[in-house]
Amino acid sequence: MYFIGIIILQMIKPISISGGNPTNAPPLLVIIIISMIKDFIEDRARRKSDAKENDASVETVTFSGNKVNF
Repeated sequence: MYFIGIIILQMIKPISISGGNPTNAPPLLVIIIISMIKDFIEDRARRKSDAKENDASVETVTFSGNKVNF
């Protein structure tokens, strides 16, 4: 949020040393895009792992001591 605030302030010509050009925007956008791609890949892998775990069969023991497979 700090860097987004700096970018907004850079676009105000009277207080900007960059002439109103948001020079911090391109590097920040690159970092945000890389972070989004990394999070997407991790979420996709987690979804696949969760689906595999949810499809696995389990064995439960009832109060009477009988084993039941699901």
